[in-house]
Amino acid sequence: MPTRHRKPTRTRYVVMAGVAVALLGATGVGVASAKTFNRPHQARPASAALGPATTEAAVAGRHRPRPTRSPTSTPATSAPTTVPTTAPTTAAPTTVAPTTVPATTEPTAAPTTAPTTAAPPTAAPTTTPAGDPIIAAALEHINAARTAEGLSALTLSPQLSAASAAHNALMAGGCGLSHQCPGEAGLGDRFSAAGVSWNSAGENIGQGNASNNQASIIAAANGLTDLMLAEVAPNDGHRRNLLNTGFKRIGLAVTRDANGKVWFTQDFVN
Repeated sequence: MPTRHRKPTRTRYVVMAGVAVALLGATGVGVASAKTFNRPHQARPASAALGPATTEAAVAGRHRPRPTRSPTSTPATSAPTTVPTTAPTTAAPTTVAPTTVPATTEPTAAPTTAPTTAAPPTAAPTTTPAGDPIIAAALEHINAARTAEGLSALTLSPQLSAASAAHNALMAGGCGLSHQCPGEAGLGDRFSAAGVSWNSAGENIGQGNASNNQASIIAAANGLTDLMLAEVAPNDGHRRNLLNTGFKRIGLAVTRDANGKVWFTQDFVN
């Protein structure tokens, strides 16, 4: 939620909480994390599972995070208001440690060189583009929940979705469920770098499982959203993000990796 226009302050608050939950009616276990924050209002050009969340007054599967605080460079699933949110409880996120293969060199004692054997290619995780039916279904599911609560629908932002997709790819690529992967900028900085202007922001991330078909992936993504929406205070950061009256735009990314894990990033801004 946007903060009052006052003298800019560098103070930022970020609260993160996490919980692991089983997906009801889904093909596997879902883990989610939520994160939210607010920052002092500043006129800056657009350029630039369950986890804890912060409240408006004041980050992977089904919840709404609390109001957001100012973005900080920080998982899963980010300059905020001064109202601190309750400390989140973090469930152990599922992580995939990246493996590095040391390069070996052949001795050059003879003019002939040993043949090199190319390593078999590995299938890269596929992230659905913003116009994909999976994203459309996920957005419709989220907005249906908001409509049921008398809230306005969120508008899908291509720029915000690009930031979501980049983060989702890092999680699926080995970072694991986290709001900030190694070497990655903080949530707010990521949004600004994607050309998104914002004063309040939030992020939900989740991880489930699905077969390699569209219907199963949609079910996994929507199952994670349902888990977030089923949260109960005070551990309802994901739900608060999803039903935040101050958020107007959303970025979405869904990725299924070669192991059948579905990674879901939901990013929110005012």
